[in-house]
Amino acid sequence: MSYPINISRPNNLRWLFSIRIKGQRNNKSFYDSNYGSKKAAYEAALKYKEKIYTQHDLNKKGRGTSGPIIGVSRTFSKREKRPGKITEHAYWQAVWVGANGRQQTKRFSISRHGEDNAKKLAIQARRSALQALKKGSDPRFIQPSARYAKLWRYMSFTKLLSFLEDSAIFFSPAADFEDPYEGTLPEGNKFLEGFVKSKSNSKKNNIIVADKTKVMITCWHMSKYESAAMWKLYGQGNETICITTKYGKLKNQLNSSAQIGLVQYVDFKTAWAPEENLYYPFMFKRKSFEHEKEVRALIDFDTIDKNNSQSSEGYKNKVNLNLLIDEIFIAPDASDWFFELVKKIVGNYNIKAKVIRSKLLELPL
Repeated sequence: MSYPINISRPNNLRWLFSIRIKGQRNNKSFYDSNYGSKKAAYEAALKYKEKIYTQHDLNKKGRGTSGPIIGVSRTFSKREKRPGKITEHAYWQAVWVGANGRQQTKRFSISRHGEDNAKKLAIQARRSALQALKKGSDPRFIQPSARYAKLWRYMSFTKLLSFLEDSAIFFSPAADFEDPYEGTLPEGNKFLEGFVKSKSNSKKNNIIVADKTKVMITCWHMSKYESAAMWKLYGQGNETICITTKYGKLKNQLNSSAQIGLVQYVDFKTAWAPEENLYYPFMFKRKSFEHEKEVRALIDFDTIDKNNSQSSEGYKNKVNLNLLIDEIFIAPDASDWFFELVKKIVGNYNIKAKVIRSKLLELPL
């Protein structure tokens, strides 16, 4: 690891070149008397600097290619959880300027991740944010590592019929969701408000209050494998269906106003969630829901063109079903007649995807 150089003038006799490379300090003095003049000594120091840079493959700021990057730093905050009880927490943080022109910060706790891993996570967070900004997307919406990550949508038979009939993905109003914490900010925002705002260029309160009746959401489960828990949670007995697709396929068919990303599962007692965007609070859920591995697409009702695809009950995002659907799974405990019925109905809509009976309950060989 290397740090920026320092060519200083500690006295009227010499220039001092100093740099730390991989934990080792390199100092060299350039005396005016040895080079004939103050200017000549300074030029010798600069020439020596270039030599060191070449030897150690350093960039203009004196940083190696594998060293820390600009916008990543180690910091700490103090919290007073109760009168007289102050605790310190150390973090590695990533800082960048968002699409709105305001400074964004993401921190990784050293106590939770460890020194080295927290630092790596901060570096990766900043790189991902800058890449997302370059592509014109919002870096707060975390994308899966693989564009073709597998997504599952568990649903009732009646919802499948609606899906096929409308050729549309249905977005439900956030107000219809059962979780009382839906769209709320973590308690950590209260404790960390002073610290976060001290790191931001903005001096005013930018909290956006979400209108749950206008934020529409569609939820998907991301996993390589089908989930027994999801069959039970989101189905209706033995008449449950699940369609699969790929993340990229879903993203490509969403309304241009929609945002999509991975839900973050956090400790609502201590976590900080961004406050300056209508959608952000809906992308954070409590740790208790971590098993859902949820991907969410959101859209603001006010941004949708007034047409037949929207109503007060939700929004229907038109899609090409054959481009979207990879497979159609039937519940593992479904009756034979139900399996045949689904196959027939799917065929009537000219869907090319294969209808598969789940094998979760099959006996091992």
